[in-house]
Amino acid sequence: MNDAFESASGHAIQEEKKRQDGLEQEKHLQDAIQQEKHQHRVLPIGKLPNDLLAGLIRPEITPRSELLTGPAVGEDCAVLDFGGGWLVATTDPITGSDKEIGRLGIHVSLNDLASAGAEPIAILVTLLCPPGTLEQDIADIMNAIRETAASMNVALAGGHTEITDAVTRTIVNVTALGRTPVGGAITTSGARPGDAMIMTKAAGIEGTSLIAHEKEKELIARFGEDVVTVAKCFLDDISVVPEGKLAAANGVHAMHDITEGGVLGAVWEMCTASGVGVVLEKERIPIRKETEMICAYYGVNPLRLISSGSMLMACGDGAGMVKILTEAGIPAAVIGFANGEEMFGRDENVGQIMEINVSIGSVQEKSTIAGKNLKMLLRSESGIEAIEVPGADEVFKVLCSSERKQ
Repeated sequence: MNDAFESASGHAIQEEKKRQDGLEQEKHLQDAIQQEKHQHRVLPIGKLPNDLLAGLIRPEITPRSELLTGPAVGEDCAVLDFGGGWLVATTDPITGSDKEIGRLGIHVSLNDLASAGAEPIAILVTLLCPPGTLEQDIADIMNAIRETAASMNVALAGGHTEITDAVTRTIVNVTALGRTPVGGAITTSGARPGDAMIMTKAAGIEGTSLIAHEKEKELIARFGEDVVTVAKCFLDDISVVPEGKLAAANGVHAMHDITEGGVLGAVWEMCTASGVGVVLEKERIPIRKETEMICAYYGVNPLRLISSGSMLMACGDGAGMVKILTEAGIPAAVIGFANGEEMFGRDENVGQIMEINVSIGSVQEKSTIAGKNLKMLLRSESGIEAIEVPGADEVFKVLCSSERKQ
């Protein structure tokens, strides 16, 4: 009897091992198919897709003990411990436009430092200019860089300038260096379940201004000069250094400069880095009327439009943080709340309708949604939709098109 039982048990174990081996082989095959597919993928304009980027920035690239925060999807800055304080470093190019690139280049990089709660110290600037560039063109850019650096109290510490046929328009890349006390750096990955998600100012600030500069004549003909002038001046609101400093001093858990991919892209990156879910309220996300008008005209989504000038924050006391910011003259709003990922189901079948519980603050409701990603949700008067992996920024639909999308 025992022999028979042991024989049957051994047979079952062997069968289960075969099944597991088969599943493992199938997984390896599917991985190989996906890898082959990606090797021949034509990449879209804009930042690298997050799945590709995640595979490229493996931990073994940066083995030094001084590195505290290294490359990761959604992280704005590197943090290094040199003893006696932490060095915070970041680098960013301006590629979407060649208008106001000196001023814009400085602010975009300093904004990254601000998201880490760092004090900006110095910048290094690289200018790559196409053949035919005039001396005055470079002088104008450098004057803007010097003036902006002086206004932000940072040193222009070095750089490189070159005329090259490798580019068709001037590209500026700025590396910014800052510092925090030991233990003082803020990361993108610090959001916690229950945190309020706060954004400052409004969605699409930089994208609206870039489009207004690049499509000025067309937009004046459609909306008039006053609207376009206001939209172009959105660049005056591009710095998030003041709000970064305030938030870092008042208990913020995570910060992320809202750049390519817009508000929804920044939320996706912060929540992915932090391992949390989120429910956003669409009607709570501030959008200026000029942004709404220009986005509607070109058929782009303002919530996925590059938004330098706005900071995304996660903190335990949303109302308290908003009060601190608004009293300092910085518009801010709670746009949602982070939750543990386990609160949401996972859609195992593409397109299947799933019933889920979603919460915002202390309010919970049951709803249905079709989609693959149920851990990050955007709720509006018309229903609930999933916040998906950010793709190419909406600004490229306009700036890379020779004519308006109808």
